[in-house]
Amino acid sequence: MASSDSILSPLLGQGPDRADRCSGPEALAGATLDRRGHRGDHATVRRSFLTLLISAALAAAACGSSAQPTPSSSIDSAASGSSVPSGAPSFVPVAPSPAVPDDTVWLCKPGLARNPCAGNLDSTVVAASGASTVERAVPAADPPIDCFYVYPTVSKQKGTNADLTIDPEETAVALAQAARFSQVCRVYAPMYPQLTLAAISKTDGITIAGGLIPYATVASSFRDYMVNYNHGRGIVFIGHSQGAVMLTALLKFQVDPIPETRRLLVSALLLGGNVTVPVGKSVGGDFANIPACASATQVGCVVAYSSF
Repeated sequence: MASSDSILSPLLGQGPDRADRCSGPEALAGATLDRRGHRGDHATVRRSFLTLLISAALAAAACGSSAQPTPSSSIDSAASGSSVPSGAPSFVPVAPSPAVPDDTVWLCKPGLARNPCAGNLDSTVVAASGASTVERAVPAADPPIDCFYVYPTVSKQKGTNADLTIDPEETAVALAQAARFSQVCRVYAPMYPQLTLAAISKTDGITIAGGLIPYATVASSFRDYMVNYNHGRGIVFIGHSQGAVMLTALLKFQVDPIPETRRLLVSALLLGGNVTVPVGKSVGGDFANIPACASATQVGCVVAYSSF
């Protein structure tokens, strides 16, 4: 997995040949996020973090560095040259590349000994009358698609960014939010150094670097997944709160501008992240090419909503 520093470098505009025109890491490290006037953890992280991420990426591009890394054929060559029916992604198997080692810390991944996204998926259904029934469910043996899940703000660690220890909070939220998807997909969920509950509860003190580090790890984990596990399979992206923010940025920079990767998109469920489109339109705003879903059967699109 690529290091956070290596992924952050193009976003932060680092590099000796751009020292006279770009902000160096020392300048950004001390900058803090303006959190005034925000409500709820997802609104805070979404509006502040993503704005800063995009601004940093655009600044880096202006300094001669691309915010969107050039895709390698080993990662993004799936379905190249194939025709894609209107409104449907095309999934064509590709050979894995040994160029990117899988050293991601996985919360959920097929084959893990302790995988909260697999196992017994039975649930109790309680009717309005008070009567209850047990709904049986099991993971699919060989599902045709994958799900890439990024969990919401749950870490109770004391620092600004959580470490990659799998705590009970991550396990519990994966079981609650992602496990049932294993009935229809293979669920991959990376651990990432999210902004903790303690960090977002403060009125200040979250630096731009602290806000970008979570995305760097999510982006690196997605590259690991694409190289080592995807093999041209369709993908459902699932994120809530801070996880939706991470995936909005990931889709914007790693999926939306790359046709070969974008055609793998089955759907993106970005909840509590305030994804935007222009009034009266289904595309634009956060994404240049990926539209908002207009029906239950549409693919290659985004479902998003926020509640307060």
